[in-house]
Amino acid sequence: MDHDAVNLKAYSTQRVVSDFSSDHILQKAEEVIFSRLAPRVAGGSILDIGVGCGRTTPALVEISEDYTGIDYSAGMVDVCKERLPEQRFLTMDARKLDGAFSRDYFDLVVFSFNGIDNVGHEDRLTILSKIHQILKPGGYFVFSSHNRGFAQFENFVHSRPSIGLSLNPMRTLRNISRFPLQYARHARNSRQNVIEADYAVINEPAGDFQMLQYYISIESQARQLRALGFSERIESYDLNGALIEHNRGDARDSGWVYYVATKP
Repeated sequence: MDHDAVNLKAYSTQRVVSDFSSDHILQKAEEVIFSRLAPRVAGGSILDIGVGCGRTTPALVEISEDYTGIDYSAGMVDVCKERLPEQRFLTMDARKLDGAFSRDYFDLVVFSFNGIDNVGHEDRLTILSKIHQILKPGGYFVFSSHNRGFAQFENFVHSRPSIGLSLNPMRTLRNISRFPLQYARHARNSRQNVIEADYAVINEPAGDFQMLQYYISIESQARQLRALGFSERIESYDLNGALIEHNRGDARDSGWVYYVATKP
């Protein structure tokens, strides 16, 4: 089973879909970035990739009614259609964007909640290339990604399933019952870990070791984007929506990094 298949299986489970359907809140960094870009793309075409259960939809529709949300999990898209039937949602793989949308079409493309981290390295480059193709010149690409420069990264790499003890006996019993499955997942998925100089793919604890997630440093992510044709200036933000200064150590404090890139 490959990286992509592991994650798609997890995102298609009822439990994960239910978890996503209960999340309606923008992250602080998203609030800051959307607010800043809103005047520049108001009324333009917006593509929301990895839309999940529509968490970002209301905020983006406020910027423009020309909105399309896509996700490769049919269960997520079904929730979107039920919750927001007036909006356009499609079940679609981000690696096939050029087959569905015209070149130079969108004013803003968003890929939130580290969605791009759910595929492997080569597929990531494919997605970034496809996004570049469908963006208008001068268009914006906003996304978040796991930060390999995060201070806790090595702890994630070496983490193992454990039984969480609690003063609540029912919670302890639940943790004990879940341990064998967590252990089996980690034993299987961690075999696919990849540790390279510029990036890593690891079976992390989040989601009970169900998924493999891509981590990349800010500098390496900027190089990826520039190599694929995005503009030289690439902004990065921490979880609180503050610009990260690349010559300081503040990047180590943020497990996620939010990027704003433009097409020349």
